[in-house]
Amino acid sequence: MKIAVLSFGAGFLAGMILVFRGGSAGDCRVGDMENALHAKTGKALEQTFGAWVRKARVCHVGDYVVVAPVAADQSDIIVGRNDKTSFIALSRSQTEIVDDGRVLYNWDRTRKVITYSAYDSVREGWVENYDVNADGSIEIRTIESGAGDQVREVPASDRWLPLVSRDGRSGTILGQRFMSIEDARAQLSVVR
Repeated sequence: MKIAVLSFGAGFLAGMILVFRGGSAGDCRVGDMENALHAKTGKALEQTFGAWVRKARVCHVGDYVVVAPVAADQSDIIVGRNDKTSFIALSRSQTEIVDDGRVLYNWDRTRKVITYSAYDSVREGWVENYDVNADGSIEIRTIESGAGDQVREVPASDRWLPLVSRDGRSGTILGQRFMSIEDARAQLSVVR
């Protein structure tokens, strides 16, 4: 029985060494993470996470890159895909999911704002939703057209109204008339 346990232990240890041994260039290193991900991404992440990204532990795991602070007392972690600007970044104040350089999801706990984006094939553009106060309701959305134009909309009753500016005031157009968002919502609630 002891021989079987020792054989198993030795085999398991040898297997673990083979699985976790460094590759020809090594699987982990400490350095500037800008080299692990794309340069533009590195600059944006430094603004979000702070200076630790300039001296981070970068480990390659299959097709993924895992980046974490060298200091053990920080909760930040970034998981990216090799050769692609896609990553998941977690910190005490932010959670962010980025794909091909586009932020798909961001939860800024400091400002209490959640944003998430999705591609709308009907509009042929991206729709970005803003949940101010992180309370589960969308207060505004931005719709990007294929031509690069952006339209901002606010919810009113069961529809979306364009957010426009006239004479330095924000409002919307309802029935071809400019009015405040509150007035448009009140008018639509009466119609229901």
